[in-house]
Amino acid sequence: NKPLLPRLFQRLGETNPTSENKSVSGYLVQLLCTWCAGAEVVVKNMLELHDCINLFDWLEQETNDSDGGNGTMVVTKGLMALLVGLWLEYLGECEHAGWSRNVIISTIKSRVGYSKYTSLLESPRSSSQQIIHPHTKHYCHNNSMSQNNFLSWYGIHANLVRKRIV
Repeated sequence: NKPLLPRLFQRLGETNPTSENKSVSGYLVQLLCTWCAGAEVVVKNMLELHDCINLFDWLEQETNDSDGGNGTMVVTKGLMALLVGLWLEYLGECEHAGWSRNVIISTIKSRVGYSKYTSLLESPRSSSQQIIHPHTKHYCHNNSMSQNNFLSWYGIHANLVRKRIV
């Protein structure tokens, strides 16, 4: 049995962004974001995984409207952009597993581009799609408190990442 973190990244790597499992990917990335925010040891563990590079593959791809216009993939890619930014923020000044802040910034610049990256980072805030529980039929119908709390958390961390990038 693999530990949890490698299995999560493997799962993200297996999930095609145009598949029907887009919301599962969103939940996984949201979990990873909340898990690594403020936790250097978690960031370092994530960066040790070979599959972490898959996030850049996803960010490079054009977002199409294959989810029927509900914005699930836009929000998921925004969360992925935040996750990469959280690595940048919480890695610290050291190099770890071949990654450093300079390497992450260089990878964002060369693979995604600053403009596209910051647009992706802002997309969950401007999307009409809910970040938490996009399929409300499976959960409480009006979970606006959770949604607002996460949007507030997201905004704080997205601003922190923007300051680091700019």
